[in-house]
Amino acid sequence: MESWGVKPGDRVVLEASTSCGACEACLTGSYRFCKNPLGYGLKTSCETPPHLWGAYSRYMYIAPGSVVFPIQENVSLKTATLITGVIANSVQWVCLLGRIKVGDTVLIQGMGVQGLGAIVAAREAGASKIFISGLSGDQDRFDLALRLGARQVINIETDDLVRTIAELTGSRGVDLVLDVTGNPASISLALETVRKQGTVVEAGLIGQNTRVPIILDRIMQKEIRLQGARSKGYRATAAALSIAESGKYPLDQIVTAEFPLTECERAIEIAAGQGGPKPLKVVLTP
Repeated sequence: MESWGVKPGDRVVLEASTSCGACEACLTGSYRFCKNPLGYGLKTSCETPPHLWGAYSRYMYIAPGSVVFPIQENVSLKTATLITGVIANSVQWVCLLGRIKVGDTVLIQGMGVQGLGAIVAAREAGASKIFISGLSGDQDRFDLALRLGARQVINIETDDLVRTIAELTGSRGVDLVLDVTGNPASISLALETVRKQGTVVEAGLIGQNTRVPIILDRIMQKEIRLQGARSKGYRATAAALSIAESGKYPLDQIVTAEFPLTECERAIEIAAGQGGPKPLKVVLTP
């Protein structure tokens, strides 16, 4: 515990994966791409000793190589659940990979938790105008997007996204497009709505075997920087923690369903959209 600067009773959040510290990725400072990682709730089976690798219990094993962050008492448990899994990703994608500057314009494609979290990251980075696109089924999230700091919500089922962005930016296009939809069609839209010499960050997974038809010439003609995005690292998580502790944003409102640990099976079903409308974010309370 000394190496992490924590003591019994401290409140902490962890990055989802560990690093071995010995592979090429770890030794060259890219531990996010560790060759031999363990992981909480995703990479490592509960059959692996000491078995406590997820959040379906009151206790969790913290393995060597974990990245641990103490959190202040003013951070609610709801907000704490968003720090490493949502806000840190947003900082990584919008700020570190997207490289936005004060005054930049941003389009976020997708109104899930990652898209809404990206609004906060873009605001913190100084974006002047933040647009977010979604579907009619996202209607219950429109107001929250505005409360988090979006300038305008665009429903792509009722409005032409390319035309709308052109009107909102004086035909210039936005400086950065972040796509977190997981929809192949959104990639083509990103290339049309970004400005010349702008950046597109692609973070939406669409399937290992899914081929995406795009007009490749758009990338060359507009000199677009197309950046792939994985998960966050230390810098992004530290920044996300600072955002959460600031209390500047209604992050608690992103969590729309809570269940006790004894109802984890029902929580999973609800998160999958079984038995009613799919919540924005589901958490378990041990």
